[in-house]
Order: sequence, then C-alpha cells, then structure tokens
Amino acid sequence: MSDSAGSKVGFFLLGFGIGSVLAILYVTRSGEESRDLIASRADEGFVFARRRARELRARADTLLQRSREIIEVCEAGPAGPGGAPHANEPDTVTPETPKNRSQRATEGIA
Repeated sequence: MSDSAGSKVGFFLLGFGIGSVLAILYVTRSGEESRDLIASRADEGFVFARRRARELRARADTLLQRSREIIEVCEAGPAGPGGAPHANEPDTVTPETPKNRSQRATEGIA
C-alpha cells in the first residue's frame, strides 16, 4: 500500500474516532441506543476499510502484472522472443530533432 493511501485510511479512522466521541458527548440518547449506534458505525467503518483495501490490492496486482509484461517485452529486445521484429516497432528508431525534421521535409518524407 502506498504512503498516500495509507495516510488516507489513517485520517479516515482518526476522523471516525473523533466523530464517535463527539457523538457520544452531544447526542441525547440512552446508553443502549448510543452503544448500538457506535457499534453500527464501527461496522460501517470496518466494511469500508476492507472494501477499500481489496480495491487497492486489486489495483496493485494489475499494475504488477502490467509491469511484468513490460519487463518481459523489454528483455526480449527489439527482435522479440521469436527473433522477428515486433509488428508495432520500427526496425530502427531515429530521435526526432529539428535537423531530422527539416531533412525529412526537404526529402518529402512526412
């Protein structure tokens, strides 16, 4: 889990705790009603945290799989795993520079 996501969950839990304490202090309910309310809110917070953790884990797994695929392609090199060039890669790549652009323009190459 990244620091940003971890801090967001931490801030959520901190706000949840502060809100619970304030609710106990200012709500005019019986003790049993207050306990039921706190228990239900705690359950909601727990469900939210678990759902968010599952979403973050799924996203991390997706990014990890995509990274592995990219590394695999990079390790295969420009010839690809079978020795033939990849269909979407040119044989040679020339960096785009102003000189190249003007040379291509004079040669009529787009």
